[in-house]
Parts: sequence; structure tokens; C-alpha cells
Amino acid sequence: MTPGERFAISTSLAQSVAPYVTPETITQRTVHARIIGQLMDERNVRRWVGRSETARWYNGQAEAHGWNARFWEQRALAATNLESWERAESYAEQAVHILPDAFTLNTLGTTLLRKALAETEQGSEARWDYYRRAISALASSRTEGRDRFMHPYITFFDYTLRLGREEHAKSGTAPRLFVEAWQDWIARARASAIFQEDALSEQLNGYVTEWLLVTT
Repeated sequence: MTPGERFAISTSLAQSVAPYVTPETITQRTVHARIIGQLMDERNVRRWVGRSETARWYNGQAEAHGWNARFWEQRALAATNLESWERAESYAEQAVHILPDAFTLNTLGTTLLRKALAETEQGSEARWDYYRRAISALASSRTEGRDRFMHPYITFFDYTLRLGREEHAKSGTAPRLFVEAWQDWIARARASAIFQEDALSEQLNGYVTEWLLVTT
């Protein structure tokens, strides 16, 4: 199929299953809820219709699925890939407004960190502001999820390392804000049951090693 055909078919399917998707069916993980979960995934949308058409695809689904926080999450992530930063932030905040849970808060944190990397200068107050807001959202994600999910930890470590490398390349040191936040999150991760599994424990040790390269 051509991208245009995939656009039409996926749009039609998403609208056809919309009447059968509710907060209850999402909780129950019904077939319709799982179908729409796959259809909304921004990675799938990008593969099916092409990067340039993702915004139009989500625009066409807003009326039917705008009540769904997951729709706004995926729309926010799609907007970050298009570097539509104001829209991405607005969409992520809309998801949190609808349902402030571990997942929407992690998406908001991810969006703010991506925006900090793309839109702010190294060492700028704007960067520190986005970073503080992001780690606040991630801390709330961790709390809302009752420390059952790895997502906020992985988001924090991945993006703090990326930002830390940029700052180190410019000034030869990691900012105090990053160092203090890193120490707090590493301590919490080591105390969490999440990172007791061998694979995740090894991943955490890898983050520690990478951080040492940033700070020394």
C-alpha cells in the first residue's frame, strides 16, 4: 500500500473503533482498546503515513479521541519528532490535565527534556527551567506509579546524561543542578525493587559508569 492508502485505512479504522473505546474498556484491555492503542502509537503512525503526515493524522482523530489522555501523549511525542515544541508541550500538558498518572507525567517530562536539548543554549536559564520542570514531572510520575515502573528513571538517566555531556563539553564540568539531581535519582533507583533484576541492575551500573565519564 502507498502511504496515502495507509493513511486512509488507519484513519477509518481508528474512527470505526472509537465508539467501543472507553476508560472502562481501556482498563479491561478489550480488543478495541488494544487496537486503538496500537493505532495511536506515534511510532506506528510515523511508519504508516510518513513523518510529514503525522500531524494531519492526529488532527483528524482529535474529535473522536480527544477525551483520551493516551491520544494526547502520543500526539505530544509525535510533535517532538516534528520539532513543534510549543505544540508538543501543550499536548503533553493536556494529557496530564485529563489523567495525571505515571505515564502522562513521564511523557510530559520527556517532552520538556527533549525541548531543553533542542531549544535552549548550553548553560542558559531557560535550560535550567525546563530541566527543573521535567524532573518535577518525573518525580510525580514515580510517585503516582508507586515506584512500580522504570519509565521515569530511564527517562531521567538518559536525558540527564545527554544534557550533562553537552554542558561538560562546553564548561568542562557538570552543573551542580545535574549532579544533585543525579545523586538523588541514583540513590532512589538503588533502593527500588525495580532495579533488583539482573538486567536492570546492569543497566543502572552502566548509567553510573557513563556519568563518571561526564563528571571527571
